[in-house]
Amino acid sequence: MKDKIERFIVQHEKLHYLIRCFHHINDRDYIRDFNNQSLFGLRVTSKGEKHKGKVLYRIEDGGSGFCANFIRILFKMWYADTMGMYPVVIWGGAVSLL
Repeated sequence: MKDKIERFIVQHEKLHYLIRCFHHINDRDYIRDFNNQSLFGLRVTSKGEKHKGKVLYRIEDGGSGFCANFIRILFKMWYADTMGMYPVVIWGGAVSLL
């Protein structure tokens, strides 16, 4: 019976969404991130007209080991994509617009 209910929930996207939200009802971090309030901590500056209308997210390597930096940059690229920004990666002084 439990498997049948779980399959039903997963097959109905809106119901699955509501249950996931209800599961995190007391999780302030989840609610803040879900409402994009975590974006308020970002510093936004204008750097010219070349990429007008786009929000670029500057990502720099952290000076740690290769694997740690690689994973950190992948996470920040995912974050930029999730928030609708364009990641700009600066790795060892080289700039790459992705």
